[in-house]
Amino acid sequence: MSAPLKVAVLGARGRLGAFACELLEKRADFELVARWNSSDDWRTLAMG
Repeated sequence: MSAPLKVAVLGARGRLGAFACELLEKRADFELVARWNSSDDWRTLAMG
């Protein structure tokens, strides 16, 4: 089995973003590594 695909969700508090996060957390082949929203400091996105 290969390593899980790392995923970051932009807009995680929205309807679609929240749904995506919920699905990703249930899947063993994906790893939800970050959630960002419009109110978050976007400079941290580039910094990792």
